[in-house]
Parts: sequence; structure tokens; C-alpha cells
Amino acid sequence: MANPRVRRVVLILAILLLAALFGFGYTRYQRDIDRAFARISTGSQLVQTRCGPIEYAMAGEGPPVLIVHGAGGGFDQGMDFGEPLIRQGFRVIAMSRFGYLRTPLSSDASSVARLTPTPVCWMHYTSGASLWQGLPPARLPLCNSHCATRNGQAR
Repeated sequence: MANPRVRRVVLILAILLLAALFGFGYTRYQRDIDRAFARISTGSQLVQTRCGPIEYAMAGEGPPVLIVHGAGGGFDQGMDFGEPLIRQGFRVIAMSRFGYLRTPLSSDASSVARLTPTPVCWMHYTSGASLWQGLPPARLPLCNSHCATRNGQAR
């Protein structure tokens, strides 16, 4: 068996190494969280709709395209999805879905109410944006029921 004193020194060194690794990992994690918070804290606006406030961001020049995505929910993700459209000459509008970032959750807690009213309320507010579906399975019912009747504005 190893000397108890040697085992104690090895144990202390192992604990110190683990603490240093944890501290390093935590500082990197905190830096990433701070960057993410800074990204979502700027560049968006709130608009009052008949459904309540909706947070959104716009970028680009040209025909407006409303980005609707089914994963996550913040405007920042929609802007990421819309980057190729901005480069192709479109003005991208991305919203935060109800319950995400600064768009409060609707009083109707049903899953349909959580998924569909944000873009529907936006379409009623603006009357000029086309709808681009980032994830077709999640938004196909929305597009079919609410956008196809808007003079072919759904894409």
C-alpha cells in the first residue's frame, strides 16, 4: 500500500485539478451566456397587436418575408434562419413566439394558441408580409389556414 501521506497529497492535487477545470468551464459558460444575452437584448422592438405585444426584428431591404420557425422561439433564431434571404434581397421579419423572450405567453394556454397566433396576429398587424416556413411540418397548417387566403402571399 502507498504511504497515507502520498495518498493524501494525490487526493488534494486531484481535487485542486477538478476545481480548476470546473472554474475554467464555468467562466467559459458564463462568457457564452453573457454573449447570448447581449445578442437578444439588442436589435428587437415590441409592437402592440390585437393579441398583445410581439417582439420582432427586421433586417435587409426588399420584399418583406415573415420568418416563422418551429424550434425554440426567439426572434434571434428567426434572424439566423433568414440570413440567406437577406443576402438574396429580401427584408426579413422575425418574431419571438408567445412565451419567448419579450413576447408574453397568451392567456389561452392551449398548444394551438401557443403555436399559431403570433404569426396570425403579425399578419393582421402588417398586411403586407409574405410567410416563409422555416420548418414546414410545424407551420403547414398555419400557412394553409391563415395565409393561403391572403391573395397568394404565402410562400
